[in-house]
Amino acid sequence: MMPYQYDSRRLLCLAAGGFDPSARADQAAWRESPLPLHSRVHRLYLHAGAREHGAWVKRDDELSFGASGSKVRKYSSLLPDLVRQGATHGVVIGGQNSNNVLAAVQYLPEHGITPVLVLREQRDRGLPGIISMLITHMVAERRVHLVQRSAWPEAYPLACDRAVEQVKADGGSPYVIPEGASCAGALPGSMTLGIDIEENERQSGRRFDNVFIEAGSGLSSLALALYWELAGQRRNLYILCTAIGRDELLSIHRHWIASLGMAKSHVNIVARQAREGSAEEISVNDLSETRAAGQRNGIIFDPYYSGRLLRMMSELVAQGAVVPEASLMIHTGGGLGLLRYLVGQRPSLLTADRNAG
Repeated sequence: MMPYQYDSRRLLCLAAGGFDPSARADQAAWRESPLPLHSRVHRLYLHAGAREHGAWVKRDDELSFGASGSKVRKYSSLLPDLVRQGATHGVVIGGQNSNNVLAAVQYLPEHGITPVLVLREQRDRGLPGIISMLITHMVAERRVHLVQRSAWPEAYPLACDRAVEQVKADGGSPYVIPEGASCAGALPGSMTLGIDIEENERQSGRRFDNVFIEAGSGLSSLALALYWELAGQRRNLYILCTAIGRDELLSIHRHWIASLGMAKSHVNIVARQAREGSAEEISVNDLSETRAAGQRNGIIFDPYYSGRLLRMMSELVAQGAVVPEASLMIHTGGGLGLLRYLVGQRPSLLTADRNAG
């Protein structure tokens, strides 16, 4: 009924079909990608006064400001896949404030591919987001199909079908990019995160046994786990599930392990479900904590994604569950998300935060 949903079986076919993340060809693709795929690591100070011994942060946010780091990695392999298949149009599915949609409207035209958008109406129509405004700035109105939020589960497959048929009627060749770009073509690019972490370890002389990552669609976190599984590396992967359900993510990982014929997983996944609530329901305390962490570290954190992942990491360090020196937080971005709260959208939060600071 919904052919454009996240398809773990398709990803498994690619992963089990001979993709070797340690092969020289894949390492070369990581180094020679047209998109930047290497980001640095540095100290992460979890609380005020922590200047000697701290955790670490991987700055995937520095890969791009306009597209989050995880999307840069996905599109590094997804774009060549579109070109190989002769796609003239990319039918992109997502929310009005989707980071994936924003990445697509930047990267597709560079390769001569026209973006056609099927967008889920945002939760509060009275609060136009920064990302939404950028998306509409980049795409002609006639190529945007807006679907009411309440009707999304039933209506978006029909909207996708109409968009695909229109492209074909105009003589084009469509390629459907699902929410979060969670498709087989994006898997190799997502797995480059594992290669890059190894490079960070080589350069820093440290090993990161505990890696913290946030999961939207889940592809980036699952791809990192898959890279370590295929490379036989024992790691602890701490995942904050913000969109995908915790049980669904763990089920997909188990399914991948079984399909690859592995008797036992090398990766210990500790997944936590983010608390319920929309981006519009961020509290004064959330924003204040994010601001303080940003000032300590010189990093632009957003309160909804990176801020909550940082809190998860800080709690586990405080409990003694992880050693900070061996712990790495993957920071994929946050500047555009933070702007939602700093450009008039929530003036009461901003005023309260300034008073608290």
